[in-house]
Amino acid sequence: MTVASEMGASLPGKRLSVFYFLYFAVAGAALPYLPVLLVARGFDAAAIGTMLAIGMATKIIAPNLWAWWADRLGTRMSIIRFGIVAGGCAFAALEYVPYTLAWVAMALAFYNFFWNSVLPQFEVVTLNHLRARESRYSALRLWGSVGFVIAVLAAGWLTQEFGIGLLVPMITVLFACLAVASFVVPEPEPEPAAASESSAHERDDERLWVTLRTPSVLAFLVAVTLMQASHGPYYAFFTIQVEDMGYARTQVSLLWVLGVIAEVVLFACAPRLFARFSLRTLLLATAALTAIRWVMMAYAADVLVVLLVAQCLHAISFGLYHAAAIQVIRRRFTGTIAGRGQALFSSIGYGVGSALGSFVAGMLWADYGPNGAYLAAAGASVLATGVLWIWMCESDSQANSDSPTKL
Repeated sequence: MTVASEMGASLPGKRLSVFYFLYFAVAGAALPYLPVLLVARGFDAAAIGTMLAIGMATKIIAPNLWAWWADRLGTRMSIIRFGIVAGGCAFAALEYVPYTLAWVAMALAFYNFFWNSVLPQFEVVTLNHLRARESRYSALRLWGSVGFVIAVLAAGWLTQEFGIGLLVPMITVLFACLAVASFVVPEPEPEPAAASESSAHERDDERLWVTLRTPSVLAFLVAVTLMQASHGPYYAFFTIQVEDMGYARTQVSLLWVLGVIAEVVLFACAPRLFARFSLRTLLLATAALTAIRWVMMAYAADVLVVLLVAQCLHAISFGLYHAAAIQVIRRRFTGTIAGRGQALFSSIGYGVGSALGSFVAGMLWADYGPNGAYLAAAGASVLATGVLWIWMCESDSQANSDSPTKL
């Protein structure tokens, strides 16, 4: 009898919440301050952008590979545990490898490759535990935002007081805690086996390619790639930029937290937005407001009020964008191709887009400074707006008839 069977219909809610808390605590400590560590180790903006791009490029392959492996093994928690331990070891190696471009890029690539196996598979585990209780998902996932906020604040204070060299040991400890938390989350009962006839697989492949060839879907994938790429300067250099303007690291951490809080508020309001506006309209508004955000960062980031408004716009440029994009994928890639649709979205948007954005941001930051990098980001957002406006326009007639939200 499996652990999940022994638990019956009980939901390991506290254990799932603790896992989300620790997972996003790792992200909250790494995302804002890893570039600061790399600067302290002597790397310039071009090298930092390149190293971060190499790590993010693993998202092009990793989500699909780990999903295939998990489906083949029929177990997900073992994949998750392996990814945490291997990813933690790769990150800890930053404490010992020579600080050259090749060695650090290799360590970050291994770290991201294994780290990218964790969250997508854990989301499946959580949803399988919830079954008919999906309404509880947001309450569980909220603990991830709490973990991120606490980690950003704690890491900001600790690295300011004791030096940025504390970052790798601190994140390694968080990885160890996350590994322990993963071993107390039970494997959920498997979903009922689906039919595996070759003709069914062929029909699925045909449906997938037909969907991908739809102009509105192609436009959507191009737009989300541009949107994610536009965030390259922000994710790679925001902390460095604001510290260079004279802000203390604890103040920088509060700015990161402001963006997360705005994002949480947006997620709470998203159902009402989806009920009132089409997804195409929301995506257009998101792309346009994101362009405005990057122009503000290029020309007026030294004005505190502007900086605060720009951080609040993170609720739009990431929160609303992500929520609307997930809805588009859910409506376009249905039934047996739903999983591959999500994997493609992750690989193309967060893989290609993030890698391209980090690499280009590093090159532009080195040659033209924040102004050049953020103006290019704004240009990418404007281009995404145009793609959505011109090509994502015939999809109303193709949206699911039972869906209350049109594209």
